Amino acid sequence: MIVHETATPNVNAEQFVKSFNNNWPRLQTYVHAFVDDQKALNIHSSDYMVWGAGPTANSRYIQVELCRVNSYDAFARSLANDANYVARKLIQYNLPDVPHQTVLSHKETWPMFGETNHADPDSYFAAWGYDMTQFNQLISMYYNNLKTSGNVYGTPAPTTPTPDPGQTNPNDHIIRVNNAHGTFVPLVTFKNDGTTAKIMDRALANNTPWYTDQTRSADGITYHRVSTSEWVAETYKI
Repeated sequence: MIVHETATPNVNAEQFVKSFNNNWPRLQTYVHAFVDDQKALNIHSSDYMVWGAGPTANSRYIQVELCRVNSYDAFARSLANDANYVARKLIQYNLPDVPHQTVLSHKETWPMFGETNHADPDSYFAAWGYDMTQFNQLISMYYNNLKTSGNVYGTPAPTTPTPDPGQTNPNDHIIRVNNAHGTFVPLVTFKNDGTTAKIMDRALANNTPWYTDQTRSADGITYHRVSTSEWVAETYKI
């Protein structure tokens, strides 16, 4: 796992996901997920590499971007979401939690591989009086709690409050997908004639949340866009 931060204040995870999906060819960069104080959003299957920390690191690590926030409360919440994401990915791939080996800051990849010269998220953490050592401790706590009790709290998870029906749902563009009959959720792409074609070399992990900004129909099935040209069927939405 490589931990990044966006270096752009006041842009949340949903906004970054939308921008990346629309502009990644021009930006020439891509990561697996964005995290803010509200949620963690996958934008690319972690079974496949991305482009965020140089060729060597790209081929070895899952990469996640932490969004900048403007209050300590939001900072703490974003750290919790980021640590949760990292811990769960380590467990998903049966990896040990080893700071500086299986979990790195982008800054740590600089002397290791010499292919980038970024200092994130260490410089951002320092602005809040925080550091990567403390973040590794938070990841370790969540990792161990997930291993022993199945949730990051180490005890039964707290009940999520029911949203006020009169308020806008912040998760309107988030879907969680699962394939009850397989180990992954298949994807399709749309051809020029409006029909779909299966994507054979990419898929979504079961029971994962994804940002979606468009829907489209074919053969009576509604599809949700989860990447620039990748769509998942409504039937896998949970």
